[in-house]
Amino acid sequence: MMLGPDIKRMVRDYLLDVQGDLRLAGDALITGRMSATELSLDGREVELGWIKDSIGWLHSSSTEILRYGDDVSELFPVGTKIRWTQGGGWLYATVTGATYASGAVTLTVSGDTVADADITDNYFSYQYSPPGWVGGGGAFVGCSVYRTAEYTVTAGAWRIVPWTHEHWDTDAMHDTVANNHRIYIPAPGKYRITVWLRTADANLSYVALQIAGGSYMHVHRCRGVQYEAVSFGVELPSTVLDTYVWLGVYAASSNAVINATDGRPGMSVTKID
Repeated sequence: MMLGPDIKRMVRDYLLDVQGDLRLAGDALITGRMSATELSLDGREVELGWIKDSIGWLHSSSTEILRYGDDVSELFPVGTKIRWTQGGGWLYATVTGATYASGAVTLTVSGDTVADADITDNYFSYQYSPPGWVGGGGAFVGCSVYRTAEYTVTAGAWRIVPWTHEHWDTDAMHDTVANNHRIYIPAPGKYRITVWLRTADANLSYVALQIAGGSYMHVHRCRGVQYEAVSFGVELPSTVLDTYVWLGVYAASSNAVINATDGRPGMSVTKID
């Protein structure tokens, strides 16, 4: 049944000052604006996108938090944002794992250090970038690297391209000197990896990704052209947390020279989910 505009206005005005508990059954959905002085989820206070945990947290290590009680590890999936205080300002981290044993959930986190002190004001959030969030790399995670000198790809074997310069790096994912061919992955999730390069010849045969010394994946055939721009979509689970990726290049029969003067070669790794 469709309500005319006058009836809609009467209903709206009648409900404007109604007070009481709002109860939803099943997978109910609230749309539009809602004003409330207090809001709770399963008995937990909700504040500016953060859900206050009704159970206290305890220090376990610099990267682990203990939560005694029932097994509620499902409340803290990988990627959950948390915040807490330990006698100072807000501390922030991202959950990288949650396990239950001996009556406690152990939250493994990446971000601010968990000090050996009382934890207060403990909240969690499922938003990608909840209000005030400044921890674990913030709302954007990624880096973009390049090199300014040409690189010779010796024929007959896979070679790894080192990157000597950075456009940007949000989470210390790359070092321009030590192991500068590696780009470290700070958190599990889906990543967009883009590569661009230009050769001084048409001898380059393949470019591909390699994860932490494993098999080459997403092999791209260059087909004898001098310029390549390749984009890969990769999902990295929690099992490869703190690992790294690098770019492999292969010249089948003759050496290939990656040019650095006419278009600098580069690579970017960006977290998209």
